[in-house]
Amino acid sequence: AGGLYPLAAQHNREICGGSCHSVGIVGWSLAGGKGFTTPMYGLGVDQLLHVDLVSSNGTILSANFTHNEDLFYALRGGGGGFGVVTSLKIKLHKPICGSMEDCYSYWNSSWSGVWNKSTEQQTEIKKVISTAYEWRTKNDQFWNGFVELDYNASDTTYHVSVGGYHFGKKEMNETQFYSFRDTFKTLTISNSHHTMNNKQVTEDEDAPPTITNKYWCLIFPDPGNTSNCDLYPWSVQRWTQSIRFLVSSSTISNDVTRTELVDALIKYWQPMCDKYPNLPCVSGYQTELFFPAIDKTTGKGVYSTGGAISNDFREVGFQIFNKGVNSNNKNLTFDEQEHWMHFTLAPAMYKYSNASYFNEAEYTLSPGQWEERFWGKEVHCNLTRIKKKYDPDVVFACRHCIGSEVGFEPNV
Repeated sequence: AGGLYPLAAQHNREICGGSCHSVGIVGWSLAGGKGFTTPMYGLGVDQLLHVDLVSSNGTILSANFTHNEDLFYALRGGGGGFGVVTSLKIKLHKPICGSMEDCYSYWNSSWSGVWNKSTEQQTEIKKVISTAYEWRTKNDQFWNGFVELDYNASDTTYHVSVGGYHFGKKEMNETQFYSFRDTFKTLTISNSHHTMNNKQVTEDEDAPPTITNKYWCLIFPDPGNTSNCDLYPWSVQRWTQSIRFLVSSSTISNDVTRTELVDALIKYWQPMCDKYPNLPCVSGYQTELFFPAIDKTTGKGVYSTGGAISNDFREVGFQIFNKGVNSNNKNLTFDEQEHWMHFTLAPAMYKYSNASYFNEAEYTLSPGQWEERFWGKEVHCNLTRIKKKYDPDVVFACRHCIGSEVGFEPNV
């Protein structure tokens, strides 16, 4: 009971899994997989050691690095459609501290206030977001985290929040441990209430982070009891008016392109809709800092074991999604919101990465586009060949899966 995270913890081991606790390990692993520990250990596909499945003709097959290697290649990033998986063997990892006891610290910093439409306030909000992105590139292996930007039109208030989980104790690397505090404590936004670790920021006192032995916790209902965390069961409905787009590590590490990205996000944020009050705008954003640390020599994520993951996906630094769509003067229909997201917002953000995440991609990608953004030409060609070998009649089919391409002809 409780899932794989606490099960592995009973044996003093960490695993790679999703940041949403309702996500199953199989589908998460087969299409890439990013989560709490992937910055340290690589993507979900890099954790796979062995897969058993039922093939399209009813045969039970096993796949690993030495048996049915081509099928194993496809299962590590090719998404669904190659068989019904019955079992997986995945890697377990020893905690960096040796023991999980007090090995993890959760930090947060937030700024809240009334939107006053000033250039100064807008510039300061951009600086906080850009600084958070830059901080992530410099501290990507032992930290995960998120950045949130929200706006409440009813009272014209905004909220900016940065959070991070650190893996490792203070005595192991004090500079790294305090990098979050040292980065965000002095950042200010005009007329805002600034807190760190849920306490008002002051010059003379530092609020300590939450120290815990559970790296998979998102919310602690009782800050005094860090063994009690909230496993909130997110529902699919939460994402109905949201699209997700990836951002490459090269975009983040470059001052010019990072600035352009933040400018683009703010351009579509609802407080900026005053210029065009009848058009849709984004209510807010969340940035997920859950992708593998980037090897500074190769420019790729750490601990890659190959598989059907494109080079562009290996270069991803983080993922951003919008939190709803609104208009200042118009009640938008569901279809109007969806149309704007998929045909205005998403294409505007594609310039910051050549990849899309199979598990969380926007569904209106056109023929030829989704194949390129999911896998790239070479990997897609390999997957098509493997699909025809193991499922020639396309028994297993789904939207934007191998075998659903225009012109793909099953052997029927």
